[in-house]
Parts: sequence; structure tokens; C-alpha cells
Amino acid sequence: MKTKHLFFLFLLIAISIGFILMRFLVSFYTSSSKPEEKVDESILKSAIDMETPRIILEPIFNRNYVYDKLIKVEQIVTDTLKLNPSEHMELSLQVEYMLNDLNMAKELYEAGSYDEALAYIKQSKDYALTIANYIKLKNGVLDENRLKEMLFQNITSLKDSWRILKEQIVDSFEKEVYRIDDSLAWITFIEDKTYTVLSLLNQAEYAMALYQNPSNITERPPIAFLAIGWSLIEIAKEYMEDVNYALQLIPNKLRKENSSNIDIEILISELRNETKYLFNIMRREISSEAYASYVLESVDSYISSAEELFTHGFKMAALFDYLNARTLLHVADHFKNNVLDPWKCTITNPPSTEEVLQAKKKAVSELEDILVKMKNLQADNINIRGGLTMLRELAIHYIATGDALTSRYLERKANWQFLGTTSKIMYEQAEICARVSFEHFVNILNKTGLIETISR
Repeated sequence: MKTKHLFFLFLLIAISIGFILMRFLVSFYTSSSKPEEKVDESILKSAIDMETPRIILEPIFNRNYVYDKLIKVEQIVTDTLKLNPSEHMELSLQVEYMLNDLNMAKELYEAGSYDEALAYIKQSKDYALTIANYIKLKNGVLDENRLKEMLFQNITSLKDSWRILKEQIVDSFEKEVYRIDDSLAWITFIEDKTYTVLSLLNQAEYAMALYQNPSNITERPPIAFLAIGWSLIEIAKEYMEDVNYALQLIPNKLRKENSSNIDIEILISELRNETKYLFNIMRREISSEAYASYVLESVDSYISSAEELFTHGFKMAALFDYLNARTLLHVADHFKNNVLDPWKCTITNPPSTEEVLQAKKKAVSELEDILVKMKNLQADNINIRGGLTMLRELAIHYIATGDALTSRYLERKANWQFLGTTSKIMYEQAEICARVSFEHFVNILNKTGLIETISR
């Protein structure tokens, strides 16, 4: 969920998407024999046209840093296109994604959204390197055995460098106690990106394992995994550069905490125990046919990620993931009794278009109210970047998903039972996430005494 740019993950996700599409088609064909509900397309269009508030985060990377990366990836993409990837039909989607990501990076760069632009730059570079290496291997331009040896050497070397970097980061932020709001805003970013490096290297190893023992599931030639592995280590290097750059800037953004009334490890332990306790209760109580069971899969993913992060000493990133898991438990609780999972069950009573519109309105309204409250905290000298990041990762994501599903219906004019139901669910989920994310953010500030200290 957190490293969506990865090309290798795309392969694995593609398998999952195929399964989801299969379930979607089952839902479609089981419902197509029934008359469609009367759908007012003008109402759906007004729902999509409804503007979602933009959440702009203070950037970490400046214009010059991102410009340098953008120029380099443009050249890499140009060189890749010179290899005539259009002659390889199996690469058509990857080429499309490469160009789309590059265009998005340029747009975000021009808009001043440098952090977001950098993410798309990495995605475009990931696709470009994979495509280029695949073609060169296929055409015999690159020596397969030599590339394999170099790849294994690079993974080993980069893992050694990663361990040094990790210790540097853990030691840097253990020396002082920093305010929880600044820590969630900035230390979380560094820890998360550092852990992403390890994730990329582990996935590169997995790609090499598939290269040596190809899986029939993927139906890809072995050299594809060799190309993917090489791309992954190059992107890992990019992340290491980003982390080293951020380490020069972020310590100056952190304010020391001299009056915190709770130890951060105790705080994490309390949140972990509470989250896992509630998760286990819900897992026993919730039917597998309820949509809530699907939400619990995301909760489980966040808990697993948090525990991995904490094991490596990345405490603030772990705390952030526990907060997201706790938020989604509220979503699961909301849906546990009255909403079937539309991917597993045939929906016989889909919502009206007006109900979908109202769900979108409530989600947007809730988000707008929370953003006002966030600004009030900011006026009291609270760093709200961490809270805004939570809103983007959950609430904004689910609104966008709801919009995509609604647009899907307008394109296809079919299967309102499925698409109408799922879009309404996404909007409702966004509304809950907006409210509860803010509540948990404020609760953390309260537990450390930060809000009380500032208000005195």
C-alpha cells in the first residue's frame, strides 16, 4: 500500500487485480439478468464534479533537487523510446504508464508539488529502466549472466549500506526527545522512506528468485524478472539519496520536547495492544460476507507493517501505521452488521443515485470541517503535517476511489448493483476516516500533553 510505485509490485498486484476483475465479472453476470435500477446520470455527474478539498503538505524537496531528477528521467525515457518498445507488444502497458507518470511528474513540478512530483519521477524511471533492460536482454545487447552477477553484488552491497544508514537514523533521533507533532510530520517521513529501501531490495531478491525459478502464474520470461530486479535496486538508490538529502534538512525542523508526560515506546505499546485486541475481537465477530471483513485485511496489513517498522527501530513510522490501523477499525465496526461485501455477494438492493451523491457530500463536508480544525491547531503552533498525511492516505484516497467507481458506471452504463454500492461504500468510508483520523491525531497530542501545554 505504501510503495505503489514499484514495478515489481505491479506484477503481483496485476494477479490480484485479475482476481478482483473475475469477481467483478461474476457480480456483473449474476446481476445482468435483473433489471437495472433507474439511474440519474446527471446526479452522478454532479457527484464527480463536486470538488474535493486539496491537502497541500509542506514539501521536503526543493525545486532544484526535483528539477535535476526530472531532467535525468526525461533523458532515460527518451533513450528507452529509442529502443522501439512498441515492437514488443508485452510492454505496451508499461510504456503507457512510463509516459503517463512522466507527464504527471511534470505537471506536479510546475504546480510546485515537489514531493509528489518526485514520486512520479521514480515511477517513470522504474518503468523506463525495466523496459530498457528487458529489450537489451531480449536482443542480446546485455550479457544475461554478467547482469545477474552484478545484480546480486549490488543487492548485497546496498543492504550493507542500508544497515549503516538505518543505524545513523535511529541514533540521530534517539539522542533527543522531540515534540510528537514534529516527529509525526518529519521523522515518520525519513523512517518510512528508509524502510522502503529495504523493501525494494527484498523485492529485488524475490525477483531474482523468480528469475532462477520462474513462476507459471506470471507467464513472463525469466529475463523480465532480471530486468525488474535491476530497476528495483536503482530505485532503492534513489530513495537512499532522498533520505540522505532529507537528513540534512529535517533535524532543523524538529523542536525539542522538555515537558512530555509519556514515553513514546509506552505510547506505541498502548496503541498496539489496543489495536490488536480490537482487531482480534472483530475478526472473530465479523462474517466473511460482510464488507467489514475486507476492511480488516487492510487493518492487518497496517499492523504487520507497524510491527516490522518498530522491529527496525522506526518508532514514529510504526506509530503512524498503528494510527491508520486504529482508524480503519472504526470503519470495520461501522460496516460490520449492515453491509455485504459487494465483491463476494450479489447486491439486490443497490443505493439510489441520490444516496451516492449524499454520501459524497457528507464525505467532502466532513473533510472540510476537519481541515478547519487542523488550521485551528496550526494557529496554536501545532505542526499538522502528520495529521494531514493521515487524511491524504485514507480519506482522500477513498473519495478518489469512489469517484473512479462512479465514473466507471458512467462509462459503461451497466452493473449499478456493484458500482453504485461500492462507490457509496467508499464515500462513507472516507467520511469516517476523515473524522476518526483527526480524533486519533488529537488524542496523541493530548496524551503527550502538547495541546494542554500550548493552550496554557
